[in-house]
Amino acid sequence: MEERNHFWETQDLPGMIREQMMEYMRTAPLRARFKDLPTSDMKEILLQRMLEENYDKVHEDHNMAYDALQTSILRDEREQFDADKA
Repeated sequence: MEERNHFWETQDLPGMIREQMMEYMRTAPLRARFKDLPTSDMKEILLQRMLEENYDKVHEDHNMAYDALQTSILRDEREQFDADKA
C-alpha cells in the first residue's frame, strides 16, 4: 500500500490533467471538421496522409498500423460489396 501511495505522490496530476485538456482543445476543431464524415472516408484520408508521409517506412510499429488500416479498409469494402450484392 505504501508503494501505491508513493506512486501518486510522485505524479504531477494537475500537470497531467492540464496537458490532456490542452490536447483536447487543440484537436477539437479537427474533430468537429470530421465528425460528420463516414468512417470509411476518414480511413481513406488517414491512409492517404500515411502514404504521402511515408509513415509505414519510419518505424516497424508504424508499418503494422499502416497494414492494419489497409486491412480494415479492405474489410469494409468487402462488406459493402456483399451488402450491395445481396
